[in-house]
Amino acid sequence: MSQIQDLTSYIADNTELVKGTNLFIGIQPDTPNDLVAVYDTGGPTPDYNVPTATKTFQVLIRTVDYVDCLEIVNELVSLLHQLRNEEVGDTYFYYSYLQGEPAHIGQDDKARHEFSMNFLTKTRR
Repeated sequence: MSQIQDLTSYIADNTELVKGTNLFIGIQPDTPNDLVAVYDTGGPTPDYNVPTATKTFQVLIRTVDYVDCLEIVNELVSLLHQLRNEEVGDTYFYYSYLQGEPAHIGQDDKARHEFSMNFLTKTRR
């Protein structure tokens, strides 16, 4: 599996989110109203001398209720920020860190609140 698939499975295994129902990779379908979407967002140039990958990923959270959105944000920060020296599926994470504090990015055209979080990871190749 890819890193993003392993991360999404890790989220599903440690929260009440369900892949394909309210947890998605690379898409934000119009329904359900409340969901989490995980996206690969690239990374810096790889180190040619060390068999590691430094990648980034974004987590978007969308809910109708602002407070519900914050609760999911906090749960995911606790799960993914400072993940260290852990094998998640087929991916060994040296670390996973927030690249900044989670941000409310507004409401979509259906008045659903959206938050965005970005993470930096270092994994074994």
